[in-house]
Amino acid sequence: MRFHKIANVNKALEFIESKGVKLVSIGAEEIVDGNVKMTLGLIWTIILRFAIQEINVGELSARDGLLLWCQRKTAPYDNVNVQNFNTSWKDGLAFCALIHRHRPELIDYSKLSKSDPIYNLNLAFDVAEKHLDIPKMLDAEDVAYNPDEKSIMTYVSCFYHAFNKPWTPKLTVTSPQDSSLVNNFPREKIPQRDPRKDVGERVIDYCQFEK
Repeated sequence: MRFHKIANVNKALEFIESKGVKLVSIGAEEIVDGNVKMTLGLIWTIILRFAIQEINVGELSARDGLLLWCQRKTAPYDNVNVQNFNTSWKDGLAFCALIHRHRPELIDYSKLSKSDPIYNLNLAFDVAEKHLDIPKMLDAEDVAYNPDEKSIMTYVSCFYHAFNKPWTPKLTVTSPQDSSLVNNFPREKIPQRDPRKDVGERVIDYCQFEK
């Protein structure tokens, strides 16, 4: 029933506000009634609070700090010039450079070409999903031909969080000896999944519709 849906959404909004998120002109009724603008606004507010706002680089805002972090990490790489969160990522080299800077064994950057953006983007997305536990949120064709700032910013924030925590290689159990090794592995060295990434994973598709 509509009444119960509104009550459920109100509980969610109350929780969000308890985390310090200011919700302006966003009500449960609009969300339940399918107000797309209100829903997208709420989603983006959640992303900013839980995936981007806590990024701290110098005295800059979270957005500018994330951009500066990307610029510093990719500065040594040919054909990469990160100036924004849209066109600077179209050819995929910036994503690949970020990965190579932190995990050079995952990508051979010297073999990449600026003229093959779809390959570069798919390579970065596949490697990030398989080795960095970063969900494949973006579509290569969308980024190459119609990059969306909010979507790319959210996705890039996942790299920031992934690379700013201790990395522990994944262990695959293939024998009793391996099982013993896993059981004896120091638990404190195993990084926990950053809950802020889950926010981006759930809502990134919605943000691509807001222009």
